[in-house]
Amino acid sequence: MLYRLLFIIAIMTPCLVQAEIRFGLGLETSFPTQASLGVSMRSTSGVIVFAGLGILPSTYSQAIGSFTASSSGNGGYQNLVEDALEKNWLLHLKSQYHFSSKKRWFIGTSLIYLESQGSSSLTNTLAVATGRDYTILQNLLNLANKEDKITLDGEMFIGEVYGGYRVPLGGHLHLFASFGFSFVLQVDTDMTTELPNFDASSFGSSLLNDSESDLEAVVLEYGLAPSISLGLQYWF
Repeated sequence: MLYRLLFIIAIMTPCLVQAEIRFGLGLETSFPTQASLGVSMRSTSGVIVFAGLGILPSTYSQAIGSFTASSSGNGGYQNLVEDALEKNWLLHLKSQYHFSSKKRWFIGTSLIYLESQGSSSLTNTLAVATGRDYTILQNLLNLANKEDKITLDGEMFIGEVYGGYRVPLGGHLHLFASFGFSFVLQVDTDMTTELPNFDASSFGSSLLNDSESDLEAVVLEYGLAPSISLGLQYWF
């Protein structure tokens, strides 16, 4: 997916080199996908490219969990998605084109690469969400005096298409707002326990792989949501 975005940026390069370029800083949030701070490049031809680092705030992960649970009809995914996104960071890349006479209106696309880590209750959360039987694993954890927890590591690519409007607040500062749709392009999860021998066994790896597939399938199928963005850009 990253190659696709780089391809889009490459197509826009002739527009950038043929026009005056300004650089700036941007602070923005897009609910429910990201909050990021980064650098922007803008040309008089109406093209803006942005690259930033950010996070997925907890209120946003709650919204994603709620949307996934309601869309799939399985309320158990609410807590599982929230737990999986407990700790995270993201890379946000986007490009947009301003097409009106004063270049106020714009359309654009963005790509978010998200890495996350969290832990979740095996019986109270994972079993409720997937409907799978974790009795053997639960007994092994109890015998080893380990917590009823499973670790979740994830990687996700989120795409977005949007349109919006910007308002100059002076010579350098611009406020913008947009509305669009975000969708999950790819998701990878890795579940592990505090029992490495169990994880490496044929039964254990099969159980965990099936659980990972359950979560990935639900996120891919129902990971589509409207998004609302607000931001500030300062141009030098």
